[in-house]
Amino acid sequence: MSNKNQELETIFKFDVLEITASWDPEVKIDMKTVVSDLDIFEHLDKPWMTGLLAFEDTSDMMSGIGLGANDRVEVKISRTEDPIGVFCHKFFRIDKIVEKINQGLNENTQVILLHLIEEIWYESNALNVNQSFEGKPGQIIKSISDSFLTDRFVVDYNTAVQDMKVIVPNMTPLDAISWIKNRATTEKGYPLFVYSAMPKAGPNDFFWVMDLEFMLGLEPWTEDAPFNNFASSQTSRGRSQRRTIKAYEHKSSEDLTPLMKQGLIGATHQFIDVTDMKVERVPYNHEKDINDILTERGMKGRPVLPSYYSVHDQKLTEMASEKRSPVGNRVITTIGGIEAYEGIQTIDERDKVSSYKHKPLSAAFKTLLSYDTLVAVVDGYDFTVPQHLNTIGRVMSFLFMSTKTDPETLREQFDKQKTGNYLIYAAKHSFKSEGYDVTLTAVKLTHGEYNDS
Repeated sequence: MSNKNQELETIFKFDVLEITASWDPEVKIDMKTVVSDLDIFEHLDKPWMTGLLAFEDTSDMMSGIGLGANDRVEVKISRTEDPIGVFCHKFFRIDKIVEKINQGLNENTQVILLHLIEEIWYESNALNVNQSFEGKPGQIIKSISDSFLTDRFVVDYNTAVQDMKVIVPNMTPLDAISWIKNRATTEKGYPLFVYSAMPKAGPNDFFWVMDLEFMLGLEPWTEDAPFNNFASSQTSRGRSQRRTIKAYEHKSSEDLTPLMKQGLIGATHQFIDVTDMKVERVPYNHEKDINDILTERGMKGRPVLPSYYSVHDQKLTEMASEKRSPVGNRVITTIGGIEAYEGIQTIDERDKVSSYKHKPLSAAFKTLLSYDTLVAVVDGYDFTVPQHLNTIGRVMSFLFMSTKTDPETLREQFDKQKTGNYLIYAAKHSFKSEGYDVTLTAVKLTHGEYNDS
């Protein structure tokens, strides 16, 4: 269900300093006056950003001057109150033309919608990595970025402790970075993320390297003034008004079938070592293994993924136990080698049998980030400080009022299931003539932990 505050107006004003398109470094087409909408997307699982750009074509720009796929688009946006404070300066490539719409009876006017992808993705596709790297995952990612990609500064906050030696098998730089981060975990099984975000703090863009354990340990940057759905905020001024949620909805994926097939609810995970033909087997029980980690972090409450479903009168989470599974348990197999390098591990090797559980744990945590989410539209003002990363990978506080009132005080109560601290997983920055909004996709790993006393 979607909830909207129709009376709210956008407070923040921005200036588009530049939107240009070019296929030649010496020739730029000014599109600033014809662009009606620009959306820029960030995602925690992608080391590049994407965009959608809509503009009114009255001069046959697409075919007349040959504007099309692979052409470069430069975007530069600042605060109206501070023209020097550019918070968005990005270079994209036109990936494809999504749509062309004729405007009424005027056959010479079309609205064109372009899909954009960050230029570093375009650059990466022209390059090839086929060499050996050694070190911690963050160090390897930095080596790949420094060697092959332009103007990317790697900020490494990950606590993955496993040193490894890998041979990148003929991949693009971004594919190699994703390959490394998808296999790296912390010593407790938390996944690693490498992502790009919009605020620009200097001459270089950034790759942010963080593991989920580090992210969950961050303090909410909105703790003193959370985003909220209070009706009273619509008539208030300043920070209280701009942090009123304009619209929101909760989305939940009810389909457990993909999780069952991946062995992320209950299964036996085994690693076959082809070097000496050993097989290491570890049982995985989502209810126990995930809950143990969340309880250790003080995140007590009902887990987002249900644990009470059963098959043949047996809980799905217990399907990893051969003794308790008369119908046969699911087995997920990884094949690799160990001790290929003296004194250092390969990318899939672990130093002890119990550590082979890290792979399903990491995958399960990633699944939690998309299983039950809050999608909230807020004013963009708080996301325009170049030195601050306030969107993906950060923790934010949200307050939601319940439809119920306390029978003794007649005061409205907090909705304890919705209210709490959320990790931002994705963000859409929307620039329109009406103003600048940000649509946040956020996840809370457990329900019911908020205490409003």
